[in-house]
Order: sequence, then structure tokens, then C-alpha cells
Amino acid sequence: MKIKISLVYIAIVLFLSAIVIWYINKPKYPEYISNMNISGLWKDSLGENITIAFLDSGMHPDLVEIYGDRVVSPYDFVIESEAMIDYNGHGTEMICIATCNYEDTGIYGIAPKSEVMPLRIFDSNGDTTDERIIEAIHYAVDNGADIINMSFGSYEDSIEVEEAIDYAITNHVFVICSAGDLLNVATAFPARYANTISVGNLVDFIDGVNYPDIDIFIYGEEIESLRYSETQQFLVSKYERGSSVSTAILSGIIAIKIHNMSDSMRSVFLGYMIDRNTTYDLEDIVDY
Repeated sequence: MKIKISLVYIAIVLFLSAIVIWYINKPKYPEYISNMNISGLWKDSLGENITIAFLDSGMHPDLVEIYGDRVVSPYDFVIESEAMIDYNGHGTEMICIATCNYEDTGIYGIAPKSEVMPLRIFDSNGDTTDERIIEAIHYAVDNGADIINMSFGSYEDSIEVEEAIDYAITNHVFVICSAGDLLNVATAFPARYANTISVGNLVDFIDGVNYPDIDIFIYGEEIESLRYSETQQFLVSKYERGSSVSTAILSGIIAIKIHNMSDSMRSVFLGYMIDRNTTYDLEDIVDY
């Protein structure tokens, strides 16, 4: 009987020891955070006092409530209202990837202290217009955005949209755009415009192929975010992929990088980022 009890005791001790060892060795951050050295950037900044405008499908009210004062100058260009909604979920996901604070949401966003300016330009069907895009860009610039995130694209050119982007660049605002997920066909607009920072998903990169319209490739696979569940009636964790995700990640990284920069340093960094003669590695940006 004593032998049986001793064996059970040993088994329990070994089991508990294994749990302790696992917990001690468990990675503190998700793999993509560690691989991109985001946690290293956090030693200098969390994106404080930097505003990222998200031109997208909006921001779910539940996430707006969680963010509180971090949400600045929101506007819905579909129904012309300051109240924020998100019928599609895409905007909420991109905002969370770039800026969620783990303590508030359980998700590791890239710049967890930055402010967000959600600008809804897509309706419930996922459609938008050039007029909304142009209005939203001007609104973002005029209301103090430091970065404009556009995790969307099309294959229709618009001189007026390009001029609005030029307006943002003239005012030293970083315009970060998704290159699209059909790079074997073409880079999407507005990422194709010279004054944007065009972002591709690293998994779409093919060694030896020239990508003249893309500034940087960033890994955008299985990145955790939040989306509202109609079934469960609250925000739930969801994993996303694509150049839209890569774009949101870069927006967060840029927010961290420019936090401690003077206006003149930001201007130089902006010029560096939109130089189409070079396709950068993430390491180039992190170490800048």
C-alpha cells in the first residue's frame, strides 16, 4: 500500500514539475512579436502620443469603449456621423493588430499606447468610393493624424486619390497601404502611388522577382486580433492573414519609431520610407 502511495506521489510531483518547467520556458509573447523584435522596440516606446488613422470599415463600439480616450476624432463618412460602428469587422481587426493593449484585450498589438482615429469609409456591403477616401485622407491630416493606415486596395487608378495622398505627404503624414494579395498580377492602388509606403505579405515574396511598387514585405500570417461574434455577442479572438495585416503591423511599428523623433527627423524618415528605389527588410526599419 505504501509503495502504491509513493508511486502516486512521485507521479504527481513529476506532473507538477513538468507544468512548472513548461510555464517557465513558455514564450512570453506570440511568435510573430518575438520574430519581428517588437518587444525590443517596446523598450523605447509604445507609440504614446502618436495617432494612427484607419480608413476602413469602422471600429466596433465594444472596442471603442475598451480604448476610451485613445479613440480620437472618429468619423463615419458613410452615414456622416461621429458615432462608430463596424458591420464588416475588418476595421476592428486592423485597429487591434496595430494597437491593442494586452492588459485591456488579451491581444498583443504592435503599438499598444498609440491613439486611433477610426474613419469609416466602407459600407455594410464592403464598398466605398473615391470621394470617401479623399475626404477621409484630408480629414485625417487636418485632425492631427501622424499615420494613415489603408489596409485595402483596388485595381482602379484615381488621380484625385493620389493628389489627396500627396497632400498627406506634404504635411509629413505617413500613408501606409496594402499592396494586395495578387502580386503576380499587379500591385493594388493606392499602394502603387509613389508617395505611399506599399506593404506586401512576406509569404507572397518570390526571390529573384522585381517588385518596383512595393517598399517592404512583412510577415502577415496567423496574426491574432479581435472580431465581434454575432453568435457569442462579444469580441472574440481571431487569426488573420494577408497584406492588410502586414500593413497594420507596419503602421504600429512606424508609430513606435517616430514617437521620439523631431519633426525634421520624421521628415527624413518619411523620405527614406517612400523611396521606391529600395525594397526594405523589416530589420532595416526596426534598426533605423
